[in-house]
Amino acid sequence: MKPLDPRLMRHARTARRYIVSTALSGLVLSLLVISQAWLISRIISPVITGQAGAAQVLPLVGALAVVVLARSAVLHLQEARAHRAAVGTTIELRRQVLAHAAALGPRWQAEHASETATLLTRGLDDLEPYLTRYLPQLLLAATATPLLGLVMLLQDLASTVVVVLTMPLIPVFMILIGRLTERHAKDRLEAMERLGSQVLDLIAGLPTLKALGREVGPGRRVKELGRAYNRTTMTTLRVAFLSGAVLEFLTTLSVAIIAVEVGFRLLFGHLDLATGLLVIMIAPEVYQPLRQVGFQFHASANGAAATDAVFTVLETPLPQRGSRPAPD
Repeated sequence: MKPLDPRLMRHARTARRYIVSTALSGLVLSLLVISQAWLISRIISPVITGQAGAAQVLPLVGALAVVVLARSAVLHLQEARAHRAAVGTTIELRRQVLAHAAALGPRWQAEHASETATLLTRGLDDLEPYLTRYLPQLLLAATATPLLGLVMLLQDLASTVVVVLTMPLIPVFMILIGRLTERHAKDRLEAMERLGSQVLDLIAGLPTLKALGREVGPGRRVKELGRAYNRTTMTTLRVAFLSGAVLEFLTTLSVAIIAVEVGFRLLFGHLDLATGLLVIMIAPEVYQPLRQVGFQFHASANGAAATDAVFTVLETPLPQRGSRPAPD
């Protein structure tokens, strides 16, 4: 399973624009986070040490308010853009799948009608959490984390070493948990397709079953499939919650290690107070994108399963047209 399927960018123009805009907004957010941490450290440090009073740091407080408002505005625009892009991408893919399925002809439609109908109605809905929650955090991990790590390196080498040593633990656990989550996501999509297929067959044959007095048996089968779908969904969510707890523990422990070693060096006068505050405030932001990627991994698994199903249809070759004239 690829975190970002390149086929999605080729087939959905809305997704391409959204990915570019999200990457740019991630850079802007990183700069705002750095500015916010720097301003807070420069406001608190001189007041604590008695080098400046409240009136002297008042301009920095005003600049901090501007930065906080700008960060809130960028986050709001990013979220609004994400929902619009998710709707637009889903509409584009639905149209392409519907047009390609129609072009494949009646023989293919007869064999794959039920799973295609399920994909077009419920399956593609899994793309929305993938695009709105997982993908922005993935792009932030690729842009914001290196930038924040560079700032920390310029400020404090010892804290950067702790980040370098603890950061690889998060992807390792993500890979281990992701393999399990991917399997459950595929089982969930298959259960949904089976349920949709049984419901469509039951509706199509309901008059005949009613006439023969056999309408009760298929209904029980649909209930069993519904319960199986519920079980696979809850299993996926349970794995997602457990993975979130593990990643939360790892990141909290890593930030705590940085805070403790910075605190000891501040206590013995080996580190400037402003620098120490800046490092402590930036450290959680370094881990935040990767942590959120782990939290939203179940959205990635469900979205990737739906994307694979979409491109399985779109990449099915069209039947060759015959060249012989029709008989009179």
